[in-house]
Amino acid sequence: MITEHFYDYFFGSVNNLEDFEAGVERFRVKAMWLFGNFHFAFKKLGTSGKRDFEAEIKKTEPRSAEDFETREPFGDIEPISTEDLGLLGYVSGKQKIADLEICLETLGLLNAQPQKIGEILSSIGAEKQTKMYDITFPPTGASDLSQATLAPMLSKIKDLATSLRSRQAKAVEIGLRNTHRYLTLPFLDVYVATSMRTQQDYESQHYFIGQVFTDSQVKDLNLRYFDPTVSYCGGVAELFKPRPAGRCGR
Repeated sequence: MITEHFYDYFFGSVNNLEDFEAGVERFRVKAMWLFGNFHFAFKKLGTSGKRDFEAEIKKTEPRSAEDFETREPFGDIEPISTEDLGLLGYVSGKQKIADLEICLETLGLLNAQPQKIGEILSSIGAEKQTKMYDITFPPTGASDLSQATLAPMLSKIKDLATSLRSRQAKAVEIGLRNTHRYLTLPFLDVYVATSMRTQQDYESQHYFIGQVFTDSQVKDLNLRYFDPTVSYCGGVAELFKPRPAGRCGR
């Protein structure tokens, strides 16, 4: 037997079959919202006391904009520079480092065996040479490549690799703090879920999320939203390491 307050809420104003179907649909929506299961929701809502029933239903009722506008703005997430967002990616981050390592290894090999420059470049092929950043190699032969011209190239790529690894470490550190902060929030209003595999994916998603939540129709609501483009999770053990107290380490 269901309770009277359950019946009154969903079917109290039913006068015809169309009204009944609307009541069923209303129940289905709230059931999935609250419990994700029709059978469980019917048992829970249909048999609970009036106070408990009203408390659950209240979670699904519209809230006034004032409830959001009067709360403290959420500003605890640390920014990461746009050009470094892709360094957080399991695919895009590793690819950037890998490309630099290929370039560094190639230049080191050419510098160590100047007499085989033409042979080495030929074995690499034009396609792989496109991953050499700003380094331009001759299509065939050694051209004007020599130890004298290779040395500054090698130095340049070493500096780039060192800088990139440092930037990646910093981005990951911030991303971990951000993730920890998200997981310790008492609630989130919006969870943004997406798939990102390239630097462009990270940049476009970050831009889109920024546009949505800074829009004049949304901004004043002070929504707590999860931004995956500034979050990083290296695994459960890493995520739950004790963190120093601070802006995002609480």
